[in-house]
Amino acid sequence: MIGTTISHHYRIVGQIGAGGMGVVYRADDLRLGRSVALKFLSDDLVKDQQAIRRLRSEARAASALNHGNICTIFDIDEHEGQPFIVMELMRGRTLRDSLANGPLKIHQLIDIGIEIADALHAAHNQGIVHRDIKPGNIFLTELGHVKVLDFGLAKLTPRFGLSGTTTDEPDRTVAGVTRGTVAYMSPEQATGDELDARTDLFSLGVVLYECATGRHPFPGKTSAVILAAILHRAPVAPIALNAELPLRLQEVINTCLEKDRELRYQSAADIRADLKRVRRDIESGPSRAVDVTSSAIALGAKPSNADAIAAPSPVVSTPTSTRGPSRRLMIAAAVAGAAILAVGAYRSWPRAAAPPPDDSRITAFSEATIRSRLDLAQATLAARKYREALAYATEVLALDPGHVGAQKIRDQARATLERMDAAIADANRRTAAGDLDGAARALETARAIDPTAPDLSDLSARVDAQMRARDAARATPRGHASPSLSASARRAPVDAVQRPERSPARGTREPQPATADLSPPPPATARAETPATTPPPATPIPASPPPGVPAPRVEPVAPPPTAAAPPPPAATEPKARETPPSPPAVDDATAIRSVTTLYARAIETKDLTLFRSIKPNLSRDEERRLQEGFRAVTAQRVALTILSIDVRGTHASVVLRRRDTIQAGGQQHTAESQQTLTLARTSTGWVIVEIR
Repeated sequence: MIGTTISHHYRIVGQIGAGGMGVVYRADDLRLGRSVALKFLSDDLVKDQQAIRRLRSEARAASALNHGNICTIFDIDEHEGQPFIVMELMRGRTLRDSLANGPLKIHQLIDIGIEIADALHAAHNQGIVHRDIKPGNIFLTELGHVKVLDFGLAKLTPRFGLSGTTTDEPDRTVAGVTRGTVAYMSPEQATGDELDARTDLFSLGVVLYECATGRHPFPGKTSAVILAAILHRAPVAPIALNAELPLRLQEVINTCLEKDRELRYQSAADIRADLKRVRRDIESGPSRAVDVTSSAIALGAKPSNADAIAAPSPVVSTPTSTRGPSRRLMIAAAVAGAAILAVGAYRSWPRAAAPPPDDSRITAFSEATIRSRLDLAQATLAARKYREALAYATEVLALDPGHVGAQKIRDQARATLERMDAAIADANRRTAAGDLDGAARALETARAIDPTAPDLSDLSARVDAQMRARDAARATPRGHASPSLSASARRAPVDAVQRPERSPARGTREPQPATADLSPPPPATARAETPATTPPPATPIPASPPPGVPAPRVEPVAPPPTAAAPPPPAATEPKARETPPSPPAVDDATAIRSVTTLYARAIETKDLTLFRSIKPNLSRDEERRLQEGFRAVTAQRVALTILSIDVRGTHASVVLRRRDTIQAGGQQHTAESQQTLTLARTSTGWVIVEIR
């Protein structure tokens, strides 16, 4: 489409980006002389009525808002039956791209949070609930300001009338149907309950947590695992992951993430106000010291720079007379004397009259924080979640260093984690030394302490892979023994003539050599040909006939030389012709699509064995999370749409759009996400090695 002019005045000059839902182009508005962005649906969604409704909803919802932190929508139109929206052209990158480099600086986090809260406050005042707040929908301009994007899932609440904006979207308020991005859903959104503006505040809390720590508060490989965490688990305290985080900022994030929305912030304006207070406290620092300094300068203390000298200049404004010089000297002397007295009074004034405000500010909320965090520390310790218990105990001790209960929890959790670290170190040493069984035992010890330890998953996968390789190596000698066994198989027809009653016993031992003989010519042909190639060793047998045995051997060997001599060429020719078609050539894309189909089927049928067959490097930790996800849902349907397949040698990358329909708790939840699968080609076909 680049180079074309659509709707008579939008000339497309380049592509800005593309995703699962659509493509965005840069265009020149020839009528108004400005640059704009045009957002089209992707080709596979052009006829999807739900996607079209979502695009129109985005245009209508955003166009009803006029706010500096919300992307402006100018128009909605169609080109050759393909709808598109016209929006302001922005330069910068998404918050998701920024977070790829790790957590944000504290001041940047606060500024971004304030602007997002401001945008949400404006939307909520118009009765618009975004329902899909996430880093991918937060755009950071080159000047560092926020633009909230994609109101395609916006819900227009009935208590704020927006004339007719909901009449063509009955699917948006269907009870029990969840829309949004799973990882950023509120608990009420995850359970399909009626939503209000507070769902966006929970999502904002998830975004702030991610900005502060660089990780998600509710991690998981599958939608079911993430939903279970959102509904039932408390995230690790942000301050435990980022020690520089101000305690008050953590309180803001924790309040956003309250699972009970009645305990959450009740408006985006409240979040904005608290974030501004945090910023003020950070910027002012010890504000009383600043006040004292300015007072000292006003009283005549020695200024630190030339600008401060001008501070007392208003005294010069006294009118002058003919006796001006002497009058000015008198006034100056009086002022100097007053200044000296004031400085003396200031120095003698008791300092205790103005206590530092820090302790009082902490006391205002520290008691409630200590109680709640101590309860969480005790609960997580009882649940054997030692890292979380240590984090919560650390929070309590940050407020009250002498708290005995928190010290006990901290010491117990720390000692347990030290044992786990020692077990992991032992597993590493044993793995390096080749003692895989010992490494597995050490891993079991560590896993019993904390199955979610960060280092445990990778090490378990490495040990599992080495154990599989070892087992395969041990099995190899049996496979290589097939030539000697096949030699006895060559004599099997002769023995069958002599002792037919023993053939079943040999038949039971032949399947193993037969599988080894499949890679050369198939076993049936091999057995037919080998007697013809082995008559020379058989000819000496009649030369020294032992009693009884030689006679039967000579009889079967004599006919095959004449009868079997012609077959070898006839047998080898067909085999030469049959070899190319025997492994049917399946193109990579088709094989990869089959793997993605099995991936969806394994999730739908809760078949862990099938899942492991397509992802053989599945670690025990991943397996545990999968089982948790399977148990958390009654039923799950997975619809995958492959967006791209990129094959490079023995590896491939597949980008797909995933739509999960989950039955849980008597309700239906629908969630959409985008995943990237990394596959590798093995001797048995394509397998998944990573899911992102």
